[in-house]
Amino acid sequence: MDALVGIGWYDYVTFESFSFAIVDEDLSLKTAIWRDLWTDNVELARHAHQFITLGLDTARRKAEPATIAGVVPTFFAGARRCLAGPTTAFGSERAAGNSP
Repeated sequence: MDALVGIGWYDYVTFESFSFAIVDEDLSLKTAIWRDLWTDNVELARHAHQFITLGLDTARRKAEPATIAGVVPTFFAGARRCLAGPTTAFGSERAAGNSP
């Protein structure tokens, strides 16, 4: 997430996971899914959203001190745009018409 904030990424971040319990048996065999990593896709989506949101928020906070102090290393130059406002893990700003 640090790298995404560092380059000023302000678009979608996605999560992908497969489980033998949900995916078709033939596809599971072709993709080498050999165990049930999860069975509740709604709970998995909630967890993934929380993980991505927390990761992006943490990366933004880590980048803030350099910006607040007026010292903006090259790596964090693009972070200013990300630090300008709140965002979610799934790019709802873009969906709302607030593209970067």
